[in-house]
Amino acid sequence: MLRSLATKAAQTALVLLIVSMASFVFLKLAPGDPVSVMLGSDYSKDAYDKLYRDLGLDQPVARQYVDWVVRFVQGDWGTSYISSQNIFRMALLEALPVTLTLAALSLLIALAVGIPAGMAAALKRGSWVDVLATSLAIGGNAFPSFYLGIVLIWVFGVGLGWFPTLGFVAPWRDFWSGLWHLALPAITLGAWYVGLIATTTRSSLLDVLGQP
Repeated sequence: MLRSLATKAAQTALVLLIVSMASFVFLKLAPGDPVSVMLGSDYSKDAYDKLYRDLGLDQPVARQYVDWVVRFVQGDWGTSYISSQNIFRMALLEALPVTLTLAALSLLIALAVGIPAGMAAALKRGSWVDVLATSLAIGGNAFPSFYLGIVLIWVFGVGLGWFPTLGFVAPWRDFWSGLWHLALPAITLGAWYVGLIATTTRSSLLDVLGQP
């Protein structure tokens, strides 16, 4: 078992290495100059050359990649060109808790709706309950999330004013306000999983009910 885990870990590391190398090369081939973006429209040649050297862009591409990998492993992910903030702090300390909270709430909604809907559809097979639950499941899988989010914002955020359209409040600081802000995004992300869970639950329960 340990050998299998070690093999899978090595394969994952190899895939990540190849993806990082490809991303790094494609970024280098992309048009544009990061130094010009950082300096703006008005800068001197000395300032350009200094920043160019400070960023290590005067080094060979292979050396730049190795330096980037070493810094990345050490937790030095650089600074954002747009906000001038530390990327490691933005990604792990600010963005990750928000992402995990939203993912957990969307999964909870999917389970709370999908399992009862699938059970009702299986127990009432062929009835209007089955048709309604199956239609909702198919609609949840077929409706694009990006469009569903826009519709929910337009109807419940702008039209009815029931939910906010912007902002985030951490539920661990203000529980009810946090849920209020997360409601529309969580429903948007959970809709697809509602259809998947409902369909799977219905199929599994029908198999069990059909057994002697």
